[in-house]
Amino acid sequence: IHFSGLKRGKQVILSTSCFPGEGKTTVSANLAVVLAQAGSRVLLVGCDLRKPTLHKMFGQHEGVGLTELLAGDAQSAETIFQTEVPGLDFVGGGAIPPNPAELLGSEQMSSFIDGAKERYDHIILDAPPFLAVTDSMLLSRMVNMVLVVMEAGRVPAKVLRHLQESLQSCEAAVSGVVLNDKSGKAAAYYGGYGYGQYGYGYGYSYGADAYVAAEKNWLQKLITRFRGKK
Repeated sequence: IHFSGLKRGKQVILSTSCFPGEGKTTVSANLAVVLAQAGSRVLLVGCDLRKPTLHKMFGQHEGVGLTELLAGDAQSAETIFQTEVPGLDFVGGGAIPPNPAELLGSEQMSSFIDGAKERYDHIILDAPPFLAVTDSMLLSRMVNMVLVVMEAGRVPAKVLRHLQESLQSCEAAVSGVVLNDKSGKAAAYYGGYGYGQYGYGYGYSYGADAYVAAEKNWLQKLITRFRGKK
């Protein structure tokens, strides 16, 4: 990330994936914690407005978030929460809107990012899978670099080619791929997703709670370990 951002910058980073459940949110949270531990001011933003879960990972109740901010129902200060890691703040998704792509591709979203640039060294956008919906494609035009998280052994070659074409079509600044080796959790985050005759589908399952609980425990262990070193 450091060296790939020497010429184009690395202040705003978008994290995405091919499929749901490849560990994208875990990588986003881990990266945010590491950057904060290195002394940077970091803002982690949950941009999955269709199934917001970032607040659960940080042990917060669902409240106002990015949806309310972009809809004009809340101010920036009302949506930004401090974590137990010094220097790391986060914005949850908030309420599920009927028009996620429209909100994320709006001037309000661009203005929010521009304002955050003045306060934070790094802004990490945890976005939905790139091929599932248009949300990440719209957000990719507002960032300095894109990280693609990929679960080892899960993504077919046909899907990878489609992803490459999609990233090139919107001129996304891809900095690299995180090859994530994980098992047993992939199907729990989202359900009803597949690549078939009619393209991609994007749905949700009640198994998401089990996945979020596992990721929340992981993050809490990391934070506890960090607090023990203070």
